[in-house]
Amino acid sequence: MVEGTAQSTGKGSGLPMDNCCFDIMTQTEKKADFLYRAADTYIQDAQAANRQELAHLWNTIKQDEKRHLDLLKQELARDVQEGRLR
Repeated sequence: MVEGTAQSTGKGSGLPMDNCCFDIMTQTEKKADFLYRAADTYIQDAQAANRQELAHLWNTIKQDEKRHLDLLKQELARDVQEGRLR
């Protein structure tokens, strides 16, 4: 399911934002939200419930999400450098 589409770069440019840049920005926000708001809470909840396997699972997912976030940030930086994002 697509949650949104790119509208414009704003600031009066009138040019549509590349859909790929929009997708990258959307997923970057989602990954960062999970990492900085939810992941540690999930890990703590699992530890408090004495479910070490679940805590380990959440830690593994957290590490994967960090890697994914880094990849998205690299791609976003490339888009900025190549002028696709204004």
